[in-house]
Order: sequence, then C-alpha cells, then structure tokens
Amino acid sequence: MKKNKLKILSGLLLTALIALTAGYGFCDFDYLGVGARPAALGNCYTAFSDDAYGIYYNPGAIAFAKDPQLSTEFGQLWTGLTDGSNLSNGYLGAIYPKNDHAYGFSIQRFSLSGSYTENTIAFAYSQKVTKNASLGVNVKQLQQAYTMDEYTRVDDAFGYGSLATKSAVGIDPGLLWQFYPDYFMGLSIINLNQPDVGLAEKESLPIILNFAAGYRYNYPSNDFNLGIGISQSEGDYKILSGVEKSLFNGLLALRAGFGFGTKQYSGMSFGTGFKFKQAQVDYSISLPMGGIKGTNGTHRVSLAYKFGKRTEEDLAAQRNYQEEKEKIIQNYEGQIKQLENKISELDAKLQENQHMEGALPGQNTPDAESIRALQMQLLETQERLKLQKMQQAVKEKPKAKPVETPVEYQEAPSVPAVFQKEPVVKIHTVKEGESLPSIAQKYYNDSSQWKKIYEANKSKIQRGQVTSGQVLVIP
Repeated sequence: MKKNKLKILSGLLLTALIALTAGYGFCDFDYLGVGARPAALGNCYTAFSDDAYGIYYNPGAIAFAKDPQLSTEFGQLWTGLTDGSNLSNGYLGAIYPKNDHAYGFSIQRFSLSGSYTENTIAFAYSQKVTKNASLGVNVKQLQQAYTMDEYTRVDDAFGYGSLATKSAVGIDPGLLWQFYPDYFMGLSIINLNQPDVGLAEKESLPIILNFAAGYRYNYPSNDFNLGIGISQSEGDYKILSGVEKSLFNGLLALRAGFGFGTKQYSGMSFGTGFKFKQAQVDYSISLPMGGIKGTNGTHRVSLAYKFGKRTEEDLAAQRNYQEEKEKIIQNYEGQIKQLENKISELDAKLQENQHMEGALPGQNTPDAESIRALQMQLLETQERLKLQKMQQAVKEKPKAKPVETPVEYQEAPSVPAVFQKEPVVKIHTVKEGESLPSIAQKYYNDSSQWKKIYEANKSKIQRGQVTSGQVLVIP
C-alpha cells in the first residue's frame, strides 16, 4: 500500500521526495515534531512539555503548566528540494490548566502542496497523581486526503478514484515526573492503539516510544534547560539532545539540538526566541547531516501567548528569586552568629557570677533563663535556615526591598516577611522501632515522603537509619 502511494506521488514529479523517503523513513503521519522551540531543542521535548506543544509530545506534562496558553506554528520542511516540492506543517494548540489538571486542544496540518494533506485534531487531558507526577492522554482524529487526478483515478490503491480520504482515531498516553527539584523524566507512547490509515489495504501506524530526562535550572523559569532522550519505533531508534539558555532576564533565548540514530538519521538544529511581556516568538532551523541530501533544512516560526494575570513585577520576582533566597540565607546566618556570640557572653557572665556568689551549677538565675531562651531561639533559627536551603522556590512574593544583612541583634528577632506564613517547624523524637518511612506516614500520611525528612536531617542520620532518642526536624 505504502509503495503504491509513493509510486503515485512519483508520477507527480516528486522524485526528490522519494529520495527523501528512502533515507529518512517517511510514512503516513510521520513523527516530524511541531513548534520552533521544540524543534530547536532537537525534538528532545518529552521532559519539557508543560506548554501547548505538550499535546503533541507528552500529554501527561500539561498538568504542570501554570497558565492558559495558545501556541501556533508554521513550518517549511526540507526546503530547496530540486523538484520544487512544497512541504509545510502548521499547528495550533491551546491548554487550560486548573488546579492539578489541564485540558488541551490542537489542530495540525501537514501538506504536500497540490497532492496530499494530513489533518490531526487532538483533545488532551492531564491530571497530577501526586505533587510531583502527572499522567495524561491525547485522543486524536487522523485524516489523510489525496488529490484525485489522472494518475489516482486509474490506480487500484485508490479504488480507481473512489478512495481519496481515510480517517482513524489514535491514542497517545504520557507521564511527567519531577523526581528531584529541577530534574524531570518524561515518557510518552505515540499511536498506542496503532490506528489503521490504509485506503484499500490495512496500514497501521507504528507505536513510537519516547523517553527523556531533563534538567531545568531555576524551574519553573527557563533560565537554563538541558535534555537527552531516546525515541524508538519498530526497532529503529533516535538519540536526541537539546540545550537552552535564557539571557537578559528571559527576553532572549538561544537553543541548539543534536540527534542521531538508525537509517542514517543524523541532524542538528538551532533556534532563538524573543519574549515580550506574555508573548513569545521563536524560530528554528533543522539541518539533516545524513540520509537526506540537497535540502536547505526545515524552518519553523512559532508564536506563543500566556494568558496568566501575573504582572511584570511578578515575573521579575520569579526570575530573580534565587538571588533573594541567598540574601535570606545570609540574613539567617548573620542571626545565628549573633545568637551564638550572645550565648557565649551570657554563659561567661553566668559562670563568673556563680563563682563569686557561690551559686550551685544549674541553679535557675536570670542569666541562665536568658541562655535557655536564646538557645531555643538559636535552634529555631538554625532549623529555618536548613528549610530555606532545601526550598527551591520562595512560595510568597519577595519584597521589592531586599532584606538587609546582617541585622542588629534583638532580644526577640522578628522572622523575615517571606516566612511569616510558613508553618512552624516540627520536632520529632524517634521512638523504638520507628523508621523514616513510618515517621513520614505519621506526618504526611505518605511513607514515600521519607526523603524530605532525610534531607532535613542527613547530617544526623547514618546510612539512612534513625535511632531511638534522635531529635529530627519535620519540614
């Protein structure tokens, strides 16, 4: 069936396209990618898909999106073919996240001008199953259409002119897991049900398995992203990679990607993006390094718009929260040092007074009470410092005026405004027979959260084992 279709297309003087199919493995509804940003990242996008392009690459990821988004793309594929063939791809996608789930809708159109078109309409849904993981599915309606002419009307593959279109339904599930702050893993399965798009004969689309890992510094901003993944289908594979760096507070982005695989597949890509308020314009060029010859590459232009209500001040605060966090950490470190010095001074004074007055060691005195109060204050400040170092994002909006460091010592130092609404630090004394998972079950109702407790107390815990009597901080 597929050979017959290519034979008809060759009759339409598409000899260059036939050469392309021989080297690249072209088929109906081939997985060519959408969007200038994903293409510039070498289509290594399975772990970065928390936007409107996630409907195509990984529907499980769109639940991680923060704002509604609309994205559109126009692409000229393999420009400069010697026969003048015009291959184009268009995409329009929208997502609407709400609480811990998101909805998506997209329309895609691939066209071989004057001869053949592929139209895909997709509906996606994604739901967070835990705080750091989400699942989703994309249900798509696939339709292909051939132009009837003197060649197609005399070929039995097209029913002698009676079979010009075919529709089918495809299913693409996916998941995204933030397994550690700033680190993600993504998995998607394209054409899980292998939809039949054949005209006179059965022609099932192959299952495509995509897996990728990504590092996203300063998530959820896009300051720096690095990803690597693998795409596998019917025994063939592609190794994909991409890197992205934002400059000038996110106004400009530079991207590059590289991939290689079986069937002589090898290519590299480059791109850039410009952001203005909540709109972003992206461009990419993808250049084949093996298989396809005599082409000027694939060019894509995209426009994306986020409909969130965040102001420029909010966006600037998000981009610069790392700097604010460092200042808060310095503030706590300054308070701790001052408290330690004050405790040492009072302790020396207490020892001197006890020696002169003959007071018994451990006897309650005003100085002893002050020392105990300061020690409790010191412990609380130290634990808050540990929690701050663990946090990867400040939950509340930072003040326009940074906290000054160090602060002068006060008898009862105030907590910085950014922490005023944080929960009080909990302290747990380990009992006989308890373990980190059992303690996590007690406080979080989820034993798998034991890593939080371990990270907050790893200086005290040997080989992940707690002992009876240990005092642990519960973040």
